[in-house]
Amino acid sequence: MSGTVRGPKLPVVAFAVLALIAPAALLAADPPPAAQAATQDAGRWARLGAERLPLQPCRPEGMKEDVLCGTFSVPEDRAKPDGRKVALKVIVVPARTERPEPDAVALIGGGPGEAITGAAPGVSQEVGDLLARRDVLLVDQRGTGGSNGLYCAFGITPENPQPAFDTMFPLDGVKKCAAELAKKADLTKYTTTIAADDLEAVRRWLGLGPLNLVGGSYGTRFVQVFLRRYPESVRTAILQGVVSMDQQVPINHSLDGQRALEIVVESARGASVRQLVFVECPPRADARGPRVMMIVGQAPAGSFDAWRGWFEEVYASLELWRAPAPVDR
Repeated sequence: MSGTVRGPKLPVVAFAVLALIAPAALLAADPPPAAQAATQDAGRWARLGAERLPLQPCRPEGMKEDVLCGTFSVPEDRAKPDGRKVALKVIVVPARTERPEPDAVALIGGGPGEAITGAAPGVSQEVGDLLARRDVLLVDQRGTGGSNGLYCAFGITPENPQPAFDTMFPLDGVKKCAAELAKKADLTKYTTTIAADDLEAVRRWLGLGPLNLVGGSYGTRFVQVFLRRYPESVRTAILQGVVSMDQQVPINHSLDGQRALEIVVESARGASVRQLVFVECPPRADARGPRVMMIVGQAPAGSFDAWRGWFEEVYASLELWRAPAPVDR
């Protein structure tokens, strides 16, 4: 219409207070009909995708169809372009069309620390309808998974799960782990801002248009940083379980986790959750925070399987799928 004043195009941002469902829970659901039909031609779409993207067909563990895989090298320190490099692991689940839309869907991992390429097996099953027109992009953030993963075990093993129930970040353990990791990485170069620059570099390398970003938990903070730095590179953004920029993670975890747990317990009253067992843990002598109640499966309390069962049951239960993880360790 003549005379209409139009403002600049800005990304559409949808805020949803939901938990980022764990890949295990995603895989538990039956794939939508569109995804089932698309699987039959998945090899073809990967081959076609390789003709337009600088990636090669591959089949990661747990996948039932071919996807596109590759690595993209970026400087660890962009001020030293000739210095040490970080090879970013990239997976694209290709669209089921010969002419996909240029705006791919980029899934952002949580944590921080989640290697998002591990979610690839669930993509075609859970968001198969999106693949009718768009690629789904997964990039392990630097410091995670196949992008020079930097991890601290703190002595937690299946045979010795006790450290998981003690101090979340034991100071001596953190110092020791940092010293080891510093042998292969400049730890000051593994920040959200620098990782956002990596994603933009991958987007340009692949020749993609503005992205549709989907982030959960910490991933929402990543999305906010990316929006601030590259607003023209974003078409839409969906934030699930928003972590505000002024939230001091993980200082708030205990209080927020207790509140989330109380919501979970209340929502479970009268529900069909026979496999859930609520166990109130005795407080430590030096405990200053609120009481902690664990949710475990039917495995013996204290076992590694029980801890894993707690997580899987909370996220797999239909009545509780909206709930965030109630405890952080």
